[in-house]
Amino acid sequence: MPTAELLRVVGRDEEVEPILLVQNDEAEPAEWLRVLGANEWYQFTFTTVEDTPKFADASTVGISGYRAGERWLWTSGSFFSIYAQLDEAARKAYTPDDGLTLADRHRAAAMAAAAGAVGVDVIVTTAPSALRDDVADNDSVISVTPVQLLPLIGHYLRTTGNHVLESATGGLQGGGTFVRKFNATSVADLYLAGIDASVPHLTAIRLMAMVDGDRELVKSMAAIALRLSRAARAVDTLLGALSNGSSSTMQRSDTAETTAEAFDRILLYLCAAMDRFARVTQTLFDTSLAADKQRGSLTSTVELRSIIDKFEPTDTAELVALGAYARGIGQLRNRIHTPPTLRHWRQRCSKNRFATSRSSRTFSSATKHWLRSRQRSTPCWAVGQMIRGRCQARLRMRICIEKCWGGQTSARSRPQIPM
Repeated sequence: MPTAELLRVVGRDEEVEPILLVQNDEAEPAEWLRVLGANEWYQFTFTTVEDTPKFADASTVGISGYRAGERWLWTSGSFFSIYAQLDEAARKAYTPDDGLTLADRHRAAAMAAAAGAVGVDVIVTTAPSALRDDVADNDSVISVTPVQLLPLIGHYLRTTGNHVLESATGGLQGGGTFVRKFNATSVADLYLAGIDASVPHLTAIRLMAMVDGDRELVKSMAAIALRLSRAARAVDTLLGALSNGSSSTMQRSDTAETTAEAFDRILLYLCAAMDRFARVTQTLFDTSLAADKQRGSLTSTVELRSIIDKFEPTDTAELVALGAYARGIGQLRNRIHTPPTLRHWRQRCSKNRFATSRSSRTFSSATKHWLRSRQRSTPCWAVGQMIRGRCQARLRMRICIEKCWGGQTSARSRPQIPM
């Protein structure tokens, strides 16, 4: 059955339209239709590439649509199986076991072709190919796991300027329905609400400080939350920039500048939050210290160790694990502003020229066409295309939930979904 979090996402009927997808001869998913409140389900036909009907070099996938137990739609989609083979060969060139069989890749291609034929924006599945950047068909229709759907929906709502935090519907006496919505006052408040939900101890410390009358601590917690929210907003900007399908040199230059600036802001605000947190921690352990006179940062291994040593070892395992992340953020922030030497740039340019000339001489025209298509083969690109394309035109995201498993997939990629 769907999880409670999944039901909360698909329950936003003004932004999300859920449909169900089954494979081959699976029966109507009546229980799922009832729980999701959906009235459409689709069935696609695919077993193996060898058994699939062909149109020239393309494999054809048949799709049937059903409403109220009757078939109302029949259409088809197509995919090129050679792309899956090229993806597998490219992946195995640097890792012996990529966790996917060729059958898994073919099935992902067939499912993307079927979903694309009926206008689906996102596929929710537990298949091992979900959100894999080495699966070319995730570029046409992105596939995610149920857990990955939540941040994807959040990114979609924020980038489209949707301020609704929660929506609920109910019935009225005498007939009719009501809709109750909880809205953020602005996009900035929407990011702050996300930080409050993700880092609840900041709110807890702020509330305790308010009760104790410690205004400086209240301001510090609010400042840390604000910096984290700005870092989160920069992440959305970064994803939006990476999802830009650049073609010309000017577009690629603008994309690179926007990406670099967003990444710089992420590091800036994360470091600022960790600096403020370290200075606040110093004053909490020693109340005689003046808050505005302290210097320190959680990006420092020495500083973090001095804080960790004040706690019991049983309570610091996660802090120790996160210490490497904090130090990496600090080091990257410092390195990114180190001016490169002339020798560094000469080496970099010579490497780029060698790689370009070598690829032009070695690869065939078909392979170079595939390589060009893989330049945009990232989940970010697929998300950007989804947001800028069909979703904005129809104002709702169509989420396809794969309910059943069938066909020729490996045993490890065929999880059992209880009914």
